Amino acid sequence: MTILSLLNPLGWFGSYRAKLSGGQVAGQQSSGGGADDSYSGKAVTAETALTHSTYWACVKLLGQTIGTLPLNLYLQATDGSLTPAVDHPLYDLLHYQPNANLTAVEFWEGVGSCIAVWGNAYVLKQYIGPRLVALDLLRPFWMSVFRGQYGQPVYRYTDPLLGQRDYTAAEMFHVKGFGFGDFVGLSALQFNRQSIGTALAVDEAAGSVFRNSMRMSGWFRFKGGNGVLTKEQTHAAKQRLIDPYSGSGNAGVPGILPGDFEWIPTSMNPVDAQMLDNRRLNVEEICRGFGVPPMMIGHAAAGQTMWGTGVEQIMLGFLTTGLRPYLHRIEAAIARDIIGRADRRVLVAKFDVDELLRGDSKGMAETASQLANAGVKTRNEIRRSYSLPPKPGGDTLTVQSALLPIEMLGLVAKLPKDKPVEAGADTMPNPEDKGL
Repeated sequence: MTILSLLNPLGWFGSYRAKLSGGQVAGQQSSGGGADDSYSGKAVTAETALTHSTYWACVKLLGQTIGTLPLNLYLQATDGSLTPAVDHPLYDLLHYQPNANLTAVEFWEGVGSCIAVWGNAYVLKQYIGPRLVALDLLRPFWMSVFRGQYGQPVYRYTDPLLGQRDYTAAEMFHVKGFGFGDFVGLSALQFNRQSIGTALAVDEAAGSVFRNSMRMSGWFRFKGGNGVLTKEQTHAAKQRLIDPYSGSGNAGVPGILPGDFEWIPTSMNPVDAQMLDNRRLNVEEICRGFGVPPMMIGHAAAGQTMWGTGVEQIMLGFLTTGLRPYLHRIEAAIARDIIGRADRRVLVAKFDVDELLRGDSKGMAETASQLANAGVKTRNEIRRSYSLPPKPGGDTLTVQSALLPIEMLGLVAKLPKDKPVEAGADTMPNPEDKGL
């Protein structure tokens, strides 16, 4: 038995139900048991949904992308400029290691994955005295959120081993997914269960076809005697006519059909059933629920290329409309639950998305040159983004002087500290001048 099974006998997965009626219950999760069935008849839970490659790829893409983006804490000046707050105690907690067991990558990956699957990420804040020292990610399906006596949210966490405990909003760091402004976000798993259930059913049907060696199903009709087989004869016929030819390992093996039996096919082949088209459609349906372009998980729609400038635009669109809402929700929840009202005007937590926006080496070089020539960034700031050490004199902003005001035409500067002089005057420095 693994350590995980000892700590969590029910596993990471359970069912989630969000109640949007009744007024008092804002959200409810159960630790295990059944799940809502889909029209296809397949029970859709987090565990079954993640067995589908498209669902797995979408959750992994969102979780890993969020987890690998650096989350930095900044001091915000009155003019809006930001300076890394590397000496603040929250910086290490958010940027390097939120708790003793998880790195920042693993923690924020878990937060993003919980939002993508269950619509909520619940984190318990651990304190030593007044100081926040750890952030522990909780299992969303063991959490129930409801209104307290005075309308405040109460977080009830039911651990099968440790029992039930209620937490206040001050003890929780809660990131909500898309919702209608209630205490909880809505679960994409539950509200897209019809598409997911259909995809699971199609995959099961495809597997059944291959398990039967791509043969059409049907019936054997016995024509001998009165057409009725005894129980023993039926068992013997199954062993002789069905079992030896079932399974993909027996594909192409010829069989022998006795003269007293007739084969009657009853089902359509995969082409007639449009199974391949349905599988392609299911990929796009699941991606639509997550806001992930199919190209991002290796699926090209009809007529769409996987390469070229169009792909770059798709990736920028994913960052803007697909990923940015997750990042902003996390940043806003940090400002509310971790930084607090007293400090959120001077402390700002932001994800660094520059890594996602980087292009090829040529494009990066052109961008760096434009930023330096326009006086937006210094040379050392650009070198720092490439993990290069600073150079003397590289902290000065410079601009191209090709464009000058009309009144400055014909004037040149002897030295930066000197005033402009007439063009053609002696501007060579005097070697005997000790001030030079």
